[in-house]
Amino acid sequence: MPPGRHKPGWSHEWKYLYQNFSQIEKSLHSILLERDIFICHANADKNKYVNILYKNLRSNGISVWYDEGEIIWGDSITEKIEEGIKTSKFALICFSENFLKANWPYSEFVALFHRQQEEKRKLILPLILNSKDEIIKKYPLIKDIYYEEWEKGIDYLINEIKKILSGPTCRST
Repeated sequence: MPPGRHKPGWSHEWKYLYQNFSQIEKSLHSILLERDIFICHANADKNKYVNILYKNLRSNGISVWYDEGEIIWGDSITEKIEEGIKTSKFALICFSENFLKANWPYSEFVALFHRQQEEKRKLILPLILNSKDEIIKKYPLIKDIYYEEWEKGIDYLINEIKKILSGPTCRST
């Protein structure tokens, strides 16, 4: 049926839904894709750190955008990661010696940093897995952001993330 034409007897609500279906669909799509945390990491850190972090976040009811759970065969990797960056409430940046050597997580970090600047709100949650001195030397601005360290333990980190997600700075997109 062409826009602006309605079946006789349609209620005002049905007319609104019909006329605005595309926008409603985009909004629902965004809500369904929203995650609490986007994990930015170097692939080489998956086994020792990131998989443990991911499993603990999930088991504590925290929704996570993690590449292994979101990108499947045939997907555009770039599009999926951009979608995750745009639809996550916070980004956990897992800084490590491996992060310093990898290009892809750096690109994600830059995109997340720009998003944080545009939205003028806390988005980036830096987590130093190892090599703290080297990371701060390469990214001196990290000293300006309160960061956590892996050595404090997974239970501590999960509790801190829960506090952030339940706090006033957490918002729905």
